[in-house]
Amino acid sequence: MSLAVRRVPPDWVHPKDEDGYYRPLYDGADYERRAQEWDQDAAKWQAGLRGIYGATDSVSTEAERQGLTYAELECDRPDPKGYTPQWPASDCTHWQMYEEVTEGTPVSPVCGSPEELARWMTENGGDVFASASYQEWLSLIRQGPLRMW
Repeated sequence: MSLAVRRVPPDWVHPKDEDGYYRPLYDGADYERRAQEWDQDAAKWQAGLRGIYGATDSVSTEAERQGLTYAELECDRPDPKGYTPQWPASDCTHWQMYEEVTEGTPVSPVCGSPEELARWMTENGGDVFASASYQEWLSLIRQGPLRMW
């Protein structure tokens, strides 16, 4: 399982769907970058070019794909509704652990300090996510931004 620590406001309540399950949301800190990358790739596609994964160049699109829009070929442009809000950094005074196998759903409550989150993860998350000690969780949380496992 992939876990990440996200900084959130103290009153953050992650939204749920109509069935009461957390609605997966990407980290809002990634929205601008992802939208900008999509816009750049869509512009290349519109110009008749397609990027090659891992390369810095573009190549001409295959003739059979030229009738498709970039969204039809790849996916829709990132939607801000699929991301946590982009709060000012000064508002993000608390910590919350998220799983990121999907876009992201919380696995911990909002905690007021790294120590509180490490204590919660040690007491509640060890069997499911990792059998780390309090000191190990605290060290990982303090490294932030954190992506692990």
